[in-house]
Amino acid sequence: MPAEQANAYRSSNENYPDKVALVNTLAVTDTSLATVARLAREAAMEGDGSTFWKLHSLHVEGSKVSDVGLNLLARAPLPVLSELSIAWASRVTDKGISSLVSWEPKPDKLTSLSLAGCTKITDAGLIDVVDAFPNLTALDLTACRNITDSGLSALAARGAVRLRRLVLRGCASVSDESVCNVIRAAGSLTKLDLHGCRKISDAVATALKSYTPRLGELVLDGCVRLTDATPAALAADCPRLTALDLSGLRHLTDAGLASLAGKTKALAQLSLRWCPGVTDDGLSALVRASPKLTSLHIPGCTRVGDATLCALGSAAPRLQHLDVQRCEGATDAGLAAVAAGCPDLASVSIAECQIGPEGLAALAREVSKLRSLTIVGCTAATDDAVVALVAASPGLVELDVSKCPALTDEVVDAVAGSCHLLERLRLADCFVTDTPLADLARSCTALRTLDLSRTAITGDGLLALAGHPALAELLITGCDLLDPDEPKAKLISESPIDGFCVLGP
Repeated sequence: MPAEQANAYRSSNENYPDKVALVNTLAVTDTSLATVARLAREAAMEGDGSTFWKLHSLHVEGSKVSDVGLNLLARAPLPVLSELSIAWASRVTDKGISSLVSWEPKPDKLTSLSLAGCTKITDAGLIDVVDAFPNLTALDLTACRNITDSGLSALAARGAVRLRRLVLRGCASVSDESVCNVIRAAGSLTKLDLHGCRKISDAVATALKSYTPRLGELVLDGCVRLTDATPAALAADCPRLTALDLSGLRHLTDAGLASLAGKTKALAQLSLRWCPGVTDDGLSALVRASPKLTSLHIPGCTRVGDATLCALGSAAPRLQHLDVQRCEGATDAGLAAVAAGCPDLASVSIAECQIGPEGLAALAREVSKLRSLTIVGCTAATDDAVVALVAASPGLVELDVSKCPALTDEVVDAVAGSCHLLERLRLADCFVTDTPLADLARSCTALRTLDLSRTAITGDGLLALAGHPALAELLITGCDLLDPDEPKAKLISESPIDGFCVLGP
């Protein structure tokens, strides 16, 4: 939120807001933080010296924020601040973090801190954070790739006792010893995210089993050294686990999943992306023992198919999100079983599966709450089947039918007639012409992304999109009938969207 926007927000409220989010990555700068500091000082001056801006949550996301901005923020009297996020500020260094140590008056109630994407921060900066804010219960260090075992060890020794939520996504330098030390010191973690921490081993799961009986969310995506011993350890003493991500574990097999079956009955979200050792035998058993399952993501599990889908249909009535991309055994019969047993489905990806008209018809017949549908590469899909599904899904926000060569303008007409909330539409490699684009532009006014790559459109079709009130990204790569110059220039000149992007010739 730039300075003028902050002032407008302030003047429109009788009191200062208790939450502020400055999340426009390009517009948020050090000046934005200067505005926050100024408003905080003004609030303090309005009273008798004991009155402060009761700001509880400040979220700053901007690649232009630097150490200067943090230094200015440290001059803001915000004594009740409890949540602070300085996200994707790649210019921030340890020097900026150190300025927060001298914050006056210090926000002693700060319990949640995110430095996600602050890629220049090192162990020294983390140690300053630990010393400055000893009451942290949530810490996010996503993509802080310079954090090592030294920094985590300091966290374990001096500041982990109250931690409940810890995110170390992309901190690839940390290893078993420091992670286990933090787990032991914290004692009651409810969330741990170790995505991409490639050095850790099954020893971490053993520590989790012993010290985190309240663990609810665990992300081990890309921790490639892990084996079946990890789910076995989790099954032993993590009864509250509701979300588990074991994606990319090439050593995971059905034996590991079998150890979880019946031991994690609270499980609601399961991700096993690209786990080549998982088959229907292990996964269907786990599904049948997980009646609270709402989300299953298994793209790239090529040995999984209809047996798992049928298990979902019979045992997971709460399922809302399903991704079975490249599950080679998934067919119309399996999709029909899921549709019949899971009426609350909101997002479905069956990309590159052997799904045809019968499976899509079952989805249209049984499910009416779809918001996201991906059928990329389902070459057997027909106009009639997709039109019926679109008509039955007026709440669609995202539709991707790319690489379905049998689909034509009829699908676009159906979208224009039914899906007025649509924000993202991908039609690459479909036989789409100019004819339906004017109706699409008039009817789908929320559309932000449109992919027409390798379709049969011409400049006339593109001109029908000129001036669309929301379109921010248009992909037209490989459109052989398109004049690459004049239509693009007119589209850009007439677009009301700053930064409107046309990708193509």
